[in-house]
Amino acid sequence: MIVDCPHKPGCPGCSYIGVEYAKQLETKRTALADSLAAYPTLSAISVNETEGAPAIEHYRTRVKWMIGPRGEVGLYADGSTHDVVDIPSCRIAGELSVRIGRALRELLHGEKGILSAVDIREIAGAEPRAMVTLVIDAGADPNAVAALARDLQAKVGAIASLFVNERVAGSPQVLGPRTRSLIGAPALVDRVGTVDVIATPGSFVQAHRAQAGFIEKRLVDAAVRLKDELGRSPSVLELYAGSGALGLALARTGCDVTFVESYAPAAESIMKASAGLRGSVRTITEDAETFVRSTSDRFDMVVVDPPRRGLPPLLRAAAARLSPRCFAYVSCDPETFARDLDHLARLGIQAETATPIDMLPLTAHVEALAVLRPTPPNAPPELARAANVVVIEKPAHAAVNDCAPNPRARAIVALEAGVSGALAFSTSDGKWTSKLSARCVVSGVARERGRIRALGAEATYRRIRVVSGHSEIELSLESTHTASLSRVLDRLASFGHAPLGDVSRAHPSALRHAFDARGIDRAMVHVEHIRIARGETVVEAKSELAPDFKRAVARLE
Repeated sequence: MIVDCPHKPGCPGCSYIGVEYAKQLETKRTALADSLAAYPTLSAISVNETEGAPAIEHYRTRVKWMIGPRGEVGLYADGSTHDVVDIPSCRIAGELSVRIGRALRELLHGEKGILSAVDIREIAGAEPRAMVTLVIDAGADPNAVAALARDLQAKVGAIASLFVNERVAGSPQVLGPRTRSLIGAPALVDRVGTVDVIATPGSFVQAHRAQAGFIEKRLVDAAVRLKDELGRSPSVLELYAGSGALGLALARTGCDVTFVESYAPAAESIMKASAGLRGSVRTITEDAETFVRSTSDRFDMVVVDPPRRGLPPLLRAAAARLSPRCFAYVSCDPETFARDLDHLARLGIQAETATPIDMLPLTAHVEALAVLRPTPPNAPPELARAANVVVIEKPAHAAVNDCAPNPRARAIVALEAGVSGALAFSTSDGKWTSKLSARCVVSGVARERGRIRALGAEATYRRIRVVSGHSEIELSLESTHTASLSRVLDRLASFGHAPLGDVSRAHPSALRHAFDARGIDRAMVHVEHIRIARGETVVEAKSELAPDFKRAVARLE
């Protein structure tokens, strides 16, 4: 099946318009398989065929469209921050959303400055209904907005609720923090899968209602199997709960579910929607990482459906310490999904299969689902050995001491947690000479070449290239006894060139941006080569550039 669109090539929304649907599904499976294959720890995972969608046109539960100066309703053009591509015949928006968009065009024609965007959510029920949020910039005439809302509802009677939201100037987010009701109920009951959830302005909902039902069924099946193993109803923790659709479906089958959601109105909506379910329900309004790192509770099953940036590393480590019998991960980004599964495998939780899901047909978006189970943690591989010196490959996020071959091992090359690559250990004392080379991505544009002296060690660096205002550099370090990258990185940071993702050196706002926008969750430093010598004893090893490092650099381009 092939779908065409009258708005191509101008509209940037659907990159697979005009591509045979079977080819789309295979391409998405390949994208997920390639992301997982980059990590040796995930080599045993079997990637299933992509779960195709029963409807590939007019399926979107929710759309967010920008408003142009002449009443255009659509998406920003590729490479533009101002030009809006008008898409009156959008092929993926729900049919009611298309009707609302056309009504807005008629009402806004020739008007300037009333709206900056519109957010439409369709509500499932006996009759189609919609929740519409009109987005304005600061200073917009409130009377004009109220009149527009009344006219829009008069033209499209299926609009059940209308809201106005004030957008933050210059923000990449379509919706701002303040929303107020104009017409209709402040919340509506929406059917997602087998449960009712409370829909509120801006609340998350999966784009494809049928595909959301597929994910629900897979998780319910996993919970039923777990119940058979335990001989009782499982206790479940759902992080990033949103409106709670997945956890509510599990509570419906009798699971006792704890929802963690940082947005208080969403947490309150979960409690309202949970009335009458078989399992017990509690909600905790807190950041997911904060809760998992501080809780003393234990859970049989953990369910996560994080934003595109994936799970923070400290949350992954804390979740592994909960020792769940089942860990269900729903992802909307194959690359951060693979990064997180790699870390979880090293922590002792691993998947046997992963399923790509076509949540957004006609686009390049790939949703994925994996159900992980406890496995023995993966030990870091040994790269070289000579006499009483062992060189291992230290994974990102692992502490130096966690990688030691035995409890008495002493690091010859002292690296920080978060730095990956070749790392040497020895159980003896004595004078050693050390040489290493490391690849780094640092903030700002570094000089083409430089020299750094730090407490007896001498390092030089060479700038390889500049990428998006950052510098990829190669560091070479020589020292006696101990080669400390930490001191060299301190010096680089003092020059304004802290490694991207470096918790101890980068500015907090830079850390947040690196994680949110690029998926960088650790210091972008990798030891590629190390040589250690004492007398006639020489140990030398190389470490291939880490997959997450390669992916992070690619995302910067």
